[in-house]
Amino acid sequence: ENLLMPHSADVLNRAPTMVGASGAVTCIWVLFALHFPNRMILFGGFLPMPMWLFGFFNLIPDLFGFLSDLRGESLRHTAFEAHLGGAALALMYQRFGWNFGRWLPQSVTMTTPKLRPGARPKLKLHQPTTDEPTDLETEVDRILEKIHASGSDSLTPEEKRALEKASAKYQKRRQ
Repeated sequence: ENLLMPHSADVLNRAPTMVGASGAVTCIWVLFALHFPNRMILFGGFLPMPMWLFGFFNLIPDLFGFLSDLRGESLRHTAFEAHLGGAALALMYQRFGWNFGRWLPQSVTMTTPKLRPGARPKLKLHQPTTDEPTDLETEVDRILEKIHASGSDSLTPEEKRALEKASAKYQKRRQ
């Protein structure tokens, strides 16, 4: 027997272990399904189904695959235990109200930026209009009635300036 060239059965039994993110991905979607069980998703991009059903159809094959691995019947090299471990972590995270962000040191956690003293954020405040017409609104109503009755050529220069002022005020209010 050649010691440098192992038998093919030995190579299959000693297949390298693969490391991936499937357990973490399973944890994320199980946690989503626990928080939003009735949220509709498009399975395969076209088949609508609730998230709990998606979770059921994805965890059942992992459970059967894990059981066949325990019996030594599985030929696939899928880490079913990683998928089930991710699902178990999601269940515990949701059930016990865990928050891994609280476990981090304060220096690592995300903080909101602080404004320097005296600095104010740039906000545009909306001033709702009152039901009472102002002097300008009353004047604009009178001018518009005059335009309707006599045309825009009948306006005086003061009335034209009042319309321009009102127009600028209304445009500023819309911004």
